[in-house]
Amino acid sequence: MEFSFPLNNSTVIEGSELTMELLATDTGAGVAQVELLADDLPHQEARPQVGYAVPAFTVTMNWLARGVGRHSFTATAYRADGTASPPAVIVVEVLPAPTAES
Repeated sequence: MEFSFPLNNSTVIEGSELTMELLATDTGAGVAQVELLADDLPHQEARPQVGYAVPAFTVTMNWLARGVGRHSFTATAYRADGTASPPAVIVVEVLPAPTAES
């Protein structure tokens, strides 16, 4: 399980949408599901549409940047039997949105 994008310690402006690209591989039993947690809370999950489990699964997931500061994202892939991959973790820094000059 890995994050293809964004890189760890990336920055994003508050209120913008961050697109995350995840890659899960399992040449044995295959990948049946990918789960993404945002700040340790369930955010999104995806399953392959072409079969029950696939050897490689690329997923695009979105997150609306809310809350200035550091946010952690944890992605885990699962086999059909529920066996979990080691989690991939990144941190993204949300920066304040620019304000109009007075």
